Amino acid sequence: MAVTLLLSACTDDDGPTEKDEPTVVYPEIRLGVSEMTMTAVSRAAEPMSPDVEKYVRTIAVFEFDNEGIHDKSSQTYHFIDFVAGTVDDTPNVGDVGPTEYGIVETTLKDIAFKSYTAGTICLVANVTQEQVNTFYDECKESGQSYGRMTLDQFKKWALPFEYEQAKEGTYDETTSGHIKVMYMFGYYYGSIDPATSGEIRVDLGRLASRLDITVVNDTGEELTKRLGYHFDNVCSSAYFFPIKMGMPPTIGAGLTRTVICSGVGDPVENAVTEVPETFKPGESHTRYFYTAAHSAAGYDDATKLHLFYNRRIVNDDQTDNSGSVWIPLCNVHPSEADNVPNGYSLSRNTRYHFTIRLKKTVASPANAPASRSVEYGEQPGEIIVYLP
Repeated sequence: MAVTLLLSACTDDDGPTEKDEPTVVYPEIRLGVSEMTMTAVSRAAEPMSPDVEKYVRTIAVFEFDNEGIHDKSSQTYHFIDFVAGTVDDTPNVGDVGPTEYGIVETTLKDIAFKSYTAGTICLVANVTQEQVNTFYDECKESGQSYGRMTLDQFKKWALPFEYEQAKEGTYDETTSGHIKVMYMFGYYYGSIDPATSGEIRVDLGRLASRLDITVVNDTGEELTKRLGYHFDNVCSSAYFFPIKMGMPPTIGAGLTRTVICSGVGDPVENAVTEVPETFKPGESHTRYFYTAAHSAAGYDDATKLHLFYNRRIVNDDQTDNSGSVWIPLCNVHPSEADNVPNGYSLSRNTRYHFTIRLKKTVASPANAPASRSVEYGEQPGEIIVYLP
C-alpha cells in the first residue's frame, strides 16, 4: 500500500496537481513518565532504584500515516538517546543533551515528522537500536520493503523482561525480582501539524506491575520453622501497545523465590545463606517484585503468591501441599474478584501493596475455605493467613 497522499485544490500554470506529498513539519511533543497507579494502602518502601524504575534513557519514535502505515525514513523514525544526548546519532538536536540517568519529562523540538490529519506517533522507551532493528526484520514480509510496517504489525511487538540475578546461594532481595530495564510506552493519535492548536502530549506508562509484599508475624510467637514463598503464573513478557489480552504467564527458575526464615536446625545443604533462622513476633518482611501485566480469566490463571510453611521451597513442586497457601494477587480485593470483569488481572504501570498477616491456627476461619486457611481483611490488600 502506498503512503497516503493529501488532496490539494491548488492549480498553477503547469496544470492541476492532484496530490501532494505530506510536508515536513516540526511539532513540539511534550512527554513525561506517568506516576504508578496505586491500588491499595501503601507504606514507605525501597523498590528498584529510580534510575531504573523512573527514567527514560532512550526512546524510539515511530510515525504512522492516516491509514496506519509506517515507512521508515528520516521524518518517520527517530532514535533518541537522552544519556548520550543524541537524536539519530547527532548530538544537541532540539536541546537534547547528555544526562546521567535520562529524563522524566521533556519536550522534543526541532525533530522532523510528516504532516498528517490523523496520524499516529508511538514512543517506545528504554529499548536499544538493535532491538528496534530486530523488530523491523521481523515485520518484513515477502515482497515488502524493509522499514515498512502497519500499525497492526506494530501492536504485536513484545519483549521479555530480563531479571536481575542474585549470586547463587545468597539471599539478596535488593536485586532478586527486579528487572534490568523498565520498558515504557505511550502514543498520540490526531493531527500532526504545528499549526494545529494545542500541544502533542504523550504520557509514558511502564509495562510492568509492581508487587509490594509485606509479611507480618502476628502470631505473638517466634516462628522457628522454615517460612517463605514464590509466585505462580508470573508473566514476564509484555506487548508495548496496550492490547486487550496480555502475554501468557511464564515462570523463570529461581526468580521468584523468597525465604523469610530458614528454621531452627535446618540442614546446611540447600539452605540459603544470609537468612535468619527465626521470624520474631511483630517483625515484618517486605520485598518488591516486578511482573508484566497479566490478563487472567479466573482464579486458576491469576498470578498468585504461594506461601510455604515448614517445608522446602522449590518452584513448581506441587507434590507436598501441607503448609501451603495460595493467595491471588489481582486488581481488586481477592474476595470480590469472582464478580468483577478482569478482577483477577494485573494492570501495567500499577503498584499493588499486599499485607499478609500470619496468625495462629483457629478452629475454622470465618471467611475462607478451611483448605486454604485464608481470610481477607477489610483494608485493601490485607490478607490473614492461619498457619497450620
